[in-house]
Amino acid sequence: MFIKRKTMIIVALVLMIGIAGYLNYSYNRSVQTVKQGGEDIDFSSEAAEEPDALDDVIVEDKKTEEADEREVISQQQTTSSFFIDYRLERDKVRSEQIEYLKEVIDNKDTVQEIRNEAQREMVAIVKMMEKELAVENLLKAKGFRDALIFIHENSINVIVDEDNLTPEQVAQIQDIVIRETGEKLENIKIMEDKHN
Repeated sequence: MFIKRKTMIIVALVLMIGIAGYLNYSYNRSVQTVKQGGEDIDFSSEAAEEPDALDDVIVEDKKTEEADEREVISQQQTTSSFFIDYRLERDKVRSEQIEYLKEVIDNKDTVQEIRNEAQREMVAIVKMMEKELAVENLLKAKGFRDALIFIHENSINVIVDEDNLTPEQVAQIQDIVIRETGEKLENIKIMEDKHN
């Protein structure tokens, strides 16, 4: 009697496991579509024949994202290179000017009047460089990615690393340039970097 009861329990458990397995199989089979990224993907027919179809879609999306990321990085590097190259060129020209003026000042044969003029020019160039640096740093502090300032007599050129400047951004740039340089508004030219 004890053995019969044990056997019946074992048979009942085996049947229950079998039924549970069958129900699980039936349930999984009855699911026809899976919601994926806002689109219905049908796994019952074509996808069942090609089990790697979803993997291919995922891999393709990943490749596209990686290509987009590489393009963005490349554009940022090009833009960054543009600003670095122009800044280096500007600083090189200014350094050469200062070096020339130092030679004039240090030359024993230079007339005192010319020496005084060279000293005034050298001081003006150094002040101009300080203003350019100050404006560039203030623009970056205001949220612009990068900026280049070229101060000339009666004109200032500003190149900013931005797309489609808003009127508010232009006003902000003008305000900073006027405040730091004392230049008139009509002498300030603002340009967007076209390397984006």
